[in-house]
Amino acid sequence: MTDRITLWKAGLAGTLLLTAACGGASMAAGADESAGTSAASEETAGGDYAAEGGETMISQPLGVEDQQAHDGYEDEVTQLMGDFDGAMELASPDCGRAGQLRDAICDLADRICNIAEDNPEHTDVADQCQDGQSRCDSARNRVGDRCPD
Repeated sequence: MTDRITLWKAGLAGTLLLTAACGGASMAAGADESAGTSAASEETAGGDYAAEGGETMISQPLGVEDQQAHDGYEDEVTQLMGDFDGAMELASPDCGRAGQLRDAICDLADRICNIAEDNPEHTDVADQCQDGQSRCDSARNRVGDRCPD
């Protein structure tokens, strides 16, 4: 079922790109110019964004693996942070386990940030990148504060 949805989304994106290439985008640009509006780099409801001059750009869908990482980020980071907190909240923290979890949290952040870098039009992935980096920094600081090297 997921493969069919992914294929459908890819087909829809291709149709939208074809429509834009055949004049749909230039008509949108003309309408914005005649209305005197400037939609430079504003995000629109469909995940598209407006480029300079009011021309609407269609964002490319994420690849299957990238989409899975994006969709699963919240569950994965929540699980890792819960496990990490459990290891660190002991009177004598489990530093070995905390270090492994810290590394997993930072690896997840790196993976999401690489996706965000490759797909800058997906601001939701960029938000996850910032969240992941913040959690990685926090985990590094907590391990550094409570665990000897």
